[in-house]
Amino acid sequence: MRPLDAAEVRLVLKTARSHRLSALWLLLVSTGLRRSEALALTWGDIDLVNGQLRVRRNVQRIRRELIFGSPKTMRSVRTVSLPKRCVQALTQHRAQQERERKAARKRWQPGPGQPDGLIFTTTTGRVTDPRNLNRMLTILRRDANVRRVARSR
Repeated sequence: MRPLDAAEVRLVLKTARSHRLSALWLLLVSTGLRRSEALALTWGDIDLVNGQLRVRRNVQRIRRELIFGSPKTMRSVRTVSLPKRCVQALTQHRAQQERERKAARKRWQPGPGQPDGLIFTTTTGRVTDPRNLNRMLTILRRDANVRRVARSR
């Protein structure tokens, strides 16, 4: 199967606008980050003023646990420029996350081994499971009426 074309990507992003992790979808499409890298980003990795982010870690499911680690190669540790659309989306996401944190109160409990200040968490502050991201994409793709794509290995 071939990857999504530009028109299909736009449809998925349009559908994702109402999703609570819409900034994540835009970030993935705009920067080419791997999902494991994006899900491990913290607010300390992002410079919204200068429009940059730094990839320093990733998260992977190993057996039944989500483990944070370093990227496989030194080339994977890098600084990525952010388009203005991503800076705006991340700024909005930060405010939304703060509202979620306040609403969750004591239920906001980051998981063990999880870095402080993760950007893309669940509504209770835990890391988003990469498998759940796949499920979310399937739903977004279906709602956007876009064909299924093969997963890369």
